[in-house]
This record gives sequence, C-alpha cells and structure tokens, in this order.
Amino acid sequence: MLTGGIGSGAINVLNNAGIDVIRGCSGAPKDIIANYLNGLITDNGISCQHHENHHEHTHVCNH
Repeated sequence: MLTGGIGSGAINVLNNAGIDVIRGCSGAPKDIIANYLNGLITDNGISCQHHENHHEHTHVCNH
C-alpha cells in the first residue's frame, strides 16, 4: 500500500494481513505508481503519531 501518512496501528493490521506499507508518498497517483514500479520510492519509516489515539478526536494529517 502506498500512502502519505498512516499510524502504526493501521500498519500492523495491514502487515498482519500480508500487505506491505510504503509511507511518505506524495504527489499525483500516476507519478507515485510509476516511481514505485521503477524502484524510486522506498518507505520513509515515519508513522503519523496523531493516529495513535484511535481517532478519538478530529485530526487531519497533512503529509
């Protein structure tokens, strides 16, 4: 899964389902996919900490 920002809880759920998560993507989806297929995108290792509270409050994570 190619994503901009995502919390570690969601990453764990996706990983447990066999889905790899690549964080830190931004830009036009077409460009992101092309860059990924060409090996130009790697996971930045940064999780959005605001998602750790299970969305108990409203927050927009603009990555």
